[in-house]
Amino acid sequence: MPIVTNLRVSSSWAAAEKTGTPDYQQNAFKASIRAKIPLEANQQFNFFMLMCSDIASAWAHVTPRLAVGATANLINAVTGLPTPYVVAAGHIDEWIMNYWSFEQIARLHAYIDGQFVLSNYADSSSVNYQQMVSGMDTSLLDPTGILPHAIDLTLENITSDPLDGLVMIVHIESIVGSPPFLDIKDIRCKFCGHITKDVNVMLTKNTCSECGMTTFYWSPVRGKDG
Repeated sequence: MPIVTNLRVSSSWAAAEKTGTPDYQQNAFKASIRAKIPLEANQQFNFFMLMCSDIASAWAHVTPRLAVGATANLINAVTGLPTPYVVAAGHIDEWIMNYWSFEQIARLHAYIDGQFVLSNYADSSSVNYQQMVSGMDTSLLDPTGILPHAIDLTLENITSDPLDGLVMIVHIESIVGSPPFLDIKDIRCKFCGHITKDVNVMLTKNTCSECGMTTFYWSPVRGKDG
């Protein structure tokens, strides 16, 4: 099972009153935060997100509020493509952090190669932040990355109102064999769904050739020379 440090606070949590005594609340908060991870040359972060909101946005991961009883796939913030995300043969993938904050109640489901692995429950009007010391890792299934593996992450609205809020899951993908990380990517227009193939991996803004709308993407975060 994943080993986690966990921080869950009410959205109405107030700052500690200054009394002249040590603020142990702040010390506890700092202790729960994982130090910045220096990526090696063979590693990159993968960001899977959904920001459910009725506020219009060109960012790929921002979608309308999730309907009652509906389930949606998380979106790769670098490409705009929904999960499942395929980890190439020769690579391994580790889930290291998740963050969510919703006004309603939601449930996150995770699958590897179509098989259910775990779910997390998101309470309403709260902030949940977890860091995995030893997280869900494809190397537990395939230690040397011989085969490709599909990672699927879905968000389910289990309350009686449309879901409003954010979920972000961060993975580290590491090369243990071959091939190297690509310098191109396929991207998806958030407005019409058109796929544009083989653009520069660092591209963060694209105007769709089909509908003329512009979508914003995250740039990949890789280790030096990755």
